Amino acid sequence: MNEIIVSVVGNVAGDVTFRKTGNGTSLSSFRLASSTRYFDKGRREWTDGTTTWFSVFCFRELAEHVSSSLSKGDPIVVTGRLTARNWEKDGRSGTSLELEARHLGHDLSRGTSVFKRRVRAARTDDTGEVMKEIGVALATAPVEPSEAEGRDAGQAA
Repeated sequence: MNEIIVSVVGNVAGDVTFRKTGNGTSLSSFRLASSTRYFDKGRREWTDGTTTWFSVFCFRELAEHVSSSLSKGDPIVVTGRLTARNWEKDGRSGTSLELEARHLGHDLSRGTSVFKRRVRAARTDDTGEVMKEIGVALATAPVEPSEAEGRDAGQAA
């Protein structure tokens, strides 16, 4: 199946809503406004162009992260599957753009952000021994820096 995958830069235009679907899947949704901006040489000023509106949907862990990370007005970058849906209501018709997000983050060209890595739960094998998660090292006790690392850290300070 062919999909249209796009990246859109814009602002969160409303509150992020979070809910669980009937089968327990996490779902977050919000409106995204993306406006062109250009320098009008005749008026010698920056001008906003047309705004394109998207309904953004996020599922599973991304939905949970989005609901606790985004607020109205945040500048963001979203990559995902674009769908155009035709609609009719009360004698009016139109097309709405929906974006199923695969990747999403703050637009760091317009500000700063603080990232907190998701902590995965430790898994155990059949004997009850703690296993390592891919990409996440699990430790049972605090790791003390070696003497050389401590000396290097002290010199850097």
